[in-house]
Amino acid sequence: MEPADLNTVADVCDTTSGTHVVWSAEDVNGNERVYYRRLRSNWSTRRTIAFGEAPSIDCTGNSVAVAGIDKGEFGSRIRVRTSSDGGDTWGLRRRISPLYDDARRPDIEFLGGTAHVVWAVNRPAGFRTYHRSTNDMGVTWSSRAAVPGNGGDPRIDAGGLLHFVDEQ
Repeated sequence: MEPADLNTVADVCDTTSGTHVVWSAEDVNGNERVYYRRLRSNWSTRRTIAFGEAPSIDCTGNSVAVAGIDKGEFGSRIRVRTSSDGGDTWGLRRRISPLYDDARRPDIEFLGGTAHVVWAVNRPAGFRTYHRSTNDMGVTWSSRAAVPGNGGDPRIDAGGLLHFVDEQ
């Protein structure tokens, strides 16, 4: 990896398809981008996965999923991109949060073959935490559901059971 990349690593996961790393950084035009690299015997070429920041990655077998924040004219929204071949190719970016939300800090985890995403939304009365899941690598998603927690940095753990953790 390039030295600058090592200072900006946001998230990493390991699976049989290799070590997968995502991070966000500004491109030469000052736009925030999400970058990806994989380590098998050597590091892959750096790939731009999406516009955005605060990426989270998880993997299981050859399935890899990345969630990040895509800031736009009408607020910040959560987008997810998936790969079913260990990061060789990537599907389309899918927006999973409403267009006008002020979405913050997503976290993504696999539980079995299902990818779960949590994120916070800044509301006038404080933060709300939301969850969505997909069992077909992002083609279809569950309805957005509010979950307990009102902090701005929700985390998810899927070590056999689904756990939501948030600051209070």
